[in-house]
Amino acid sequence: MTGAGSAQGSTELGELRVEARSVNGRNLLIKCRLPGECQGMEPRLDLMVRQRLKRGTVSLSMDLSPVAQAGEAAIDAAAFARVHDLLAKLASDNGMPQDIRVGDVLAIPGVIQANNNQKVRTSWEPPARVSALVSQALDALLACRAEEGAGTLLAVREHLRCLLDKLAEIRQRAPQMLEQHRSKLIQRVNEFLETKAMQLDEQSLVKELAVYADRVDISEELQRMQSHLDRFAGHLDQGGELGRRLEFLLQEMLREVNTIGSKSPDVEVAHAVVDMKSEIEKLREQAANLE
Repeated sequence: MTGAGSAQGSTELGELRVEARSVNGRNLLIKCRLPGECQGMEPRLDLMVRQRLKRGTVSLSMDLSPVAQAGEAAIDAAAFARVHDLLAKLASDNGMPQDIRVGDVLAIPGVIQANNNQKVRTSWEPPARVSALVSQALDALLACRAEEGAGTLLAVREHLRCLLDKLAEIRQRAPQMLEQHRSKLIQRVNEFLETKAMQLDEQSLVKELAVYADRVDISEELQRMQSHLDRFAGHLDQGGELGRRLEFLLQEMLREVNTIGSKSPDVEVAHAVVDMKSEIEKLREQAANLE
């Protein structure tokens, strides 16, 4: 969800440059930085952004070079004369040269009268060309995000493939764990019985293996994990707003992987579990970049 876009052109208010930037975020947060001439447009600009984006922290900024408007300001001739005379008298009374310039007089408050028709508006629609530039900047931002999203999607699919490979390894290894435990159990029992001149009780061995098999059975976890991975891939193919749906599935995947690791005493399975946790964490980071 990281990207940037800009647009520049002439508008009803003057030469305007609009820049839109976004960074990753779970929700949509919009920040506007507007010049004084554009104050009051923020509610409408906020709505324009919300209509186009759903997640991320978005910064919308404007730089404006205003066009001088006729009648924007006027010189009060009477005030000019009064100020000039006052400055001349002050200079004379204090023994200073009376080289008073026009700029000195105009700098005194009240000589230049602002156009009272220009009032501060708390909420107003942006002019058409301003709105058009904002839309162009958002278009550029979305195009940038789409390009980054395509690259992110490739990385996500690669992590997903690694998870499927590790799941296949665990599924292949799972039946061998019981047979391996059976062989070790028989060997240890026989070694013990040889020292006691006793024979192996097959019934007791079967019970022990049944208890062990139930304790290390991960078939349900493997099935649920496969289902989560299939749904994850399905969401990628479907497109749309992916971030939150993928985050939920990743939480469920991590829960299943942790259960598999806690149930299985096998070293190879433990190594595969560690690798799967690493891939899930990478997927979690990448999912934050997908809207």
